Amino acid sequence: MKRRHTLFFALILFLVPNFAAGESARIGYLAAYYPWIAAIADGKFETSTGYRIEWKRYETGAEVINALRTNEIDIGSVGSPPLAAALSLGHNIELFWILQSYSFSESLVVRKGTRIVNPQDLRGRRVAVPFASTSHYHLLFALSQFRIGPEDVRIFYSTPAQIREQWDNQDIDAAFVWNPVHDQILRTGKVIITSGRLSRWGKPIFDGLVADRDWARVHQSFMVTFVKTLAAQDQDYRENRKAWTRHSKNIQKLADMLGGTKFSAYKSLRSTKYPKLEDQVSRNWLAGGANALTVLALEDTAKFLKAHGVINTNLNSYAEGVNPNWARQALK
Repeated sequence: MKRRHTLFFALILFLVPNFAAGESARIGYLAAYYPWIAAIADGKFETSTGYRIEWKRYETGAEVINALRTNEIDIGSVGSPPLAAALSLGHNIELFWILQSYSFSESLVVRKGTRIVNPQDLRGRRVAVPFASTSHYHLLFALSQFRIGPEDVRIFYSTPAQIREQWDNQDIDAAFVWNPVHDQILRTGKVIITSGRLSRWGKPIFDGLVADRDWARVHQSFMVTFVKTLAAQDQDYRENRKAWTRHSKNIQKLADMLGGTKFSAYKSLRSTKYPKLEDQVSRNWLAGGANALTVLALEDTAKFLKAHGVINTNLNSYAEGVNPNWARQALK
């Protein structure tokens, strides 16, 4: 009997993830649909890295940046505008992975019954948007393209959850936001313009993962394995579409984690691009130093944010805030 007990407990220890010498990480994620959210639900990152991971959900990139600044998390997902703003303020963080490029499921939606037919009808109207977000950046760009000044629109800075409430109470006429709230308000609204189109007009955006620079240097093995797991999850989405159908377990996990419907999660994933690991370390994204397209996009974003009074200063270069090394090591 004693031998059976010994074998039983040995089996239990084998099945439980071997957490690396008590190592742990705190990771924040945005309430937005990505393939990696299903991996969070599955515990894949704990299994691959051996770390205990405390996951924290945030509604906006600004909240994630603040959590990094106050040492509440070590890694977080964030959009390019709040990242550009944070780097401009000297935050000790670095971008190490591109979660997604521009999306057609993030857009400016107007409420039906407001008689807003074209962009010019937005003058004097109430528009809600998360502050310093990809949506905020694209809202300002869209208004400039339509020759509408920010002062010509009543802008409400709201989280996605607040936008949903304001929409239901008819406190706003329009909102620029992402899924799952985007599709929830779209039930009684219509799209004026998408972030995908605005990106093609010359203001590309992206969502990425950033890390506290000092923490990443101490946990190098974790960073490489973490990136490998991210890459494998994205590859599974691209190449194993049968596992990502509308009624699949993966899509159900996204809906359970973030709310919204399975259709909304499925549609959001299908309307977004997820760069391959090889592309991550190309000049198109993380590599190339000052000439990396990601760095150039951050510079342009920061200049635009400063011109609109969102931030007060710009850096000469944003190359220090982009690190392709973890992805390079994962590719070897």
